[in-house]
Amino acid sequence: MTTLKTTNPLLNVVLTTLFVMIASVLIANEPPTEGEYLLTKDQKQEIQHLVDQEITFPTVAKKFGITGIVKAQIMVTPYGKLSIEAINGEKELINYVKESLKRVTIEDYTLIGKIFIVQFHFRS
Repeated sequence: MTTLKTTNPLLNVVLTTLFVMIASVLIANEPPTEGEYLLTKDQKQEIQHLVDQEITFPTVAKKFGITGIVKAQIMVTPYGKLSIEAINGEKELINYVKESLKRVTIEDYTLIGKIFIVQFHFRS
């Protein structure tokens, strides 16, 4: 293993800080382990059904021809609410999805703490 050595102490601090920051980002962005996604087919269908009831194609998006996909990584809280861990997609639709997911309540206590991914396809 080669060690980078510099004679400038400030450069050493900057390089060390940069290395720690990069390592932190890489670790923080690791996806959850496969076990966190292990839901039964019935559980996946239940979640998708509940979410689909709340999230329909927004009227404003239809009016202005906004289409796209929103994908969200969600966890069920101890109160049965959905906590959005990550969300991406069409920016005009993300806030709509976030607000809609606040109205969803999961009653299946076996899903508490489970992380799953849902997708919403908004097409006219």
